[in-house]
Amino acid sequence: MENRFPPFENKKVYFRRLAMANLSALQDAIGYTFTNRDLLIEALTHANEGRKSNGALAFLGSAAAQFVLAKELFTHHLDTPGKMSKMRDGVCTKSALAEIASSLNIKRHISVPDGLRSEGVYNAGFQTALETAVQALMGAILLDGGYFAFEEFAKKFLFARISGEVVKDPKSQLQEIMQAKMGITPRYELIGTTGPMNNLVFTVGVYSSNQLLAQGEGPTKKEAEKVAAQKAVQELTK
Repeated sequence: MENRFPPFENKKVYFRRLAMANLSALQDAIGYTFTNRDLLIEALTHANEGRKSNGALAFLGSAAAQFVLAKELFTHHLDTPGKMSKMRDGVCTKSALAEIASSLNIKRHISVPDGLRSEGVYNAGFQTALETAVQALMGAILLDGGYFAFEEFAKKFLFARISGEVVKDPKSQLQEIMQAKMGITPRYELIGTTGPMNNLVFTVGVYSSNQLLAQGEGPTKKEAEKVAAQKAVQELTK
């Protein structure tokens, strides 16, 4: 079968040209146009795709998001430090990053190794790459446009997620529902794992006594438990 990509060095050039061709649509979705497009390309480049990858930008973007959310909470949602910390942490979650990645269609633009891009199946490594790309995108906007440009991005994609109430995690929600309705607590059980050792996908079931309520998958057992709990909450609150 003919390889649809050139050899590795040329493949990086291919992805770079592909990203350049599609950047306008992504920038329209973000609501910001980069002066230095190389920063945007770097934000969308996975660590295994070249020397200039998005890890450092993701570190910067994550820290910047924590700061801008803390400032917003202090200014418009002043409360006890403990509650504000929980509200901030409730915004900067993996699920929130995944939702932003989906709304921006990041998977269309990101440059990752072939093994991470699997269509139609859950791929923990690819999902993590998408979440990292969103964090890196935030870091790139901060470097390219400064604080106020980053704050505009935060207003559009982060501030709306701030709630006056502390949002309980799915496992806590499920436990409260089951105790109120059934007088019992949920039980989680590892059903199995799939994939290579460096990219395992965990499948966990959540049970009411011996009855399976829901299953969840994730890159860790803890993440899979959260997914299973969220599905069970949705079923029990229909």
